[in-house]
Amino acid sequence: DTFKDGPRMGNGRGNGALIGAVGGVNIPLGPVFVGAEGNVNKGFHEIDWEYGVAGRFGFRAGESGLIYGKAGYQWVNFDRGPKAKDMLYGVGVEVGPKDIGLGGLTGNSGVRLRLDMDTVDFKSIRPMAGVVMHF
Repeated sequence: DTFKDGPRMGNGRGNGALIGAVGGVNIPLGPVFVGAEGNVNKGFHEIDWEYGVAGRFGFRAGESGLIYGKAGYQWVNFDRGPKAKDMLYGVGVEVGPKDIGLGGLTGNSGVRLRLDMDTVDFKSIRPMAGVVMHF
């Protein structure tokens, strides 16, 4: 049950889309941070559901921005075929309105843009973009 045995994963191309949610916590340590996050995604077409956990580490940027790397584990239920599970690796950034010159919300809380690139055991590459709330 690994990603290399999953359906249609050999060519590195998947069809469909995902909508998901992520929740986590970060601990600031001066200019850097460490944290953990969990995710759950509903797929449309080849992936039915997927979920995972990861540790995050990186640098704080601006008032609420983050530049990070992550490593964890991801489980995937395909529409057809076996379930898959394997190591997850990724990089990403999160920026708030003030960090990109849009003013708006003050303090460290509020809406942020998240851009993320993940790979599962270096067999797939998935860019993701979304909006996250920071408290």
